[in-house]
Amino acid sequence: MKAWFRPLLIAGLGSLALAGCSLFEDDDEEQIIVAELVEFEKQFEAKELWSTSVGSGVGDHASRLRPAVAYDKVFAASRDGVVKALKKDNGKAVWETHLGEPDDERWFGGRHSAMVSGAITVAYQQLFIGTERGFVYSLNADTGEQRWKAVVGGEVLAPPAVSDGMVVVNTLSGKVYGLDAETGEEKWVFENAVQPLTLRGSGTPAISQGGVFMGTPDGKLNALFLDRGFQIWEEQVTQPSGTNDLERMVDVDADVIISGDAAYAVAYNGDLVSVELRTGREKWKRPYSSYQGMAIDGFDIYLSNSSSYVYSINRNDGSESWVNLNLENRQITTPSVVKGYVVVGDMEGYLHWLDDSTGEFVSRMEVDSDGLYSEAVVDEGVIYVQSRDGDVYAIETP
Repeated sequence: MKAWFRPLLIAGLGSLALAGCSLFEDDDEEQIIVAELVEFEKQFEAKELWSTSVGSGVGDHASRLRPAVAYDKVFAASRDGVVKALKKDNGKAVWETHLGEPDDERWFGGRHSAMVSGAITVAYQQLFIGTERGFVYSLNADTGEQRWKAVVGGEVLAPPAVSDGMVVVNTLSGKVYGLDAETGEEKWVFENAVQPLTLRGSGTPAISQGGVFMGTPDGKLNALFLDRGFQIWEEQVTQPSGTNDLERMVDVDADVIISGDAAYAVAYNGDLVSVELRTGREKWKRPYSSYQGMAIDGFDIYLSNSSSYVYSINRNDGSESWVNLNLENRQITTPSVVKGYVVVGDMEGYLHWLDDSTGEFVSRMEVDSDGLYSEAVVDEGVIYVQSRDGDVYAIETP
């Protein structure tokens, strides 16, 4: 099969948002080649079970909202603050609430945007949601009623991590907060170093065996005690290199993943690393760059890199099993795994199914022309995905 390409003019780093600088002028524009879709023989047709709208979506913002599935419901939010609980089988609304404060200056009422950015985490019959305004909310999963609201010192761009009665919140300011899941009370705060030029993003920490594992803007992987926030160890994922600040950015913005006795982290302009949970000792390191992230299924890591290539990597030794280069610069999502297939979405609203053994395309579905920007959530073989305009879809893989 032959891959066809078309030119697309993208300023600087394309869709990447950066903090700490003003980018870009016209003379910084460069020609980015975005891959056209290759033709292939489909092995199956995916089926849309239902779709519904949740608010007005995220527009052109970098908010990576995605649904969460629990308690026979699908929970989803929009950037402006609409939060809905939907029936998992048909998408009908169970309840709806709004996190935005009332706007008293409008004649006909309305609300200010809550600027929701971090996706929803569900645990303990609660929803935990962060915003760019520096708020963390807990909502009752059955009713949508607000249980508590906490203030943190920075924008919350990633879903909170929740375990063992604690809510761990990573902020763009470099501060990481440990909150009591029942009351929202601040238990501890840990401060990472912040670089003058970073990607506008932060990953969700991983919690395992009483530890919190998180990436930092200066290319490190940190481990903290969950109950106190004290540092256990620190490991350099990648070293800055290059001739300018853009090339030297090494943010670990992708979610850290725990599997077995190892933590896995990947840096932008950097490396993919596997380290021992208890000691932080490096097990292996490979030169992969990503700000999106990865999924682990069995012994395989599925990674989407900064150029929108999809890789399969053995998690035991970092050896590469296959790579699919046919989605270059289509701004694909973090991979998800469903029924033996690797699934990614792209900026034009397509979902792509890849064979998990070969990386070859096996199916494709145009979901939403406004584009898919966050990873698909898989539950009992059904994919739940949220588009940029706020629509939520349930899609079945046969």
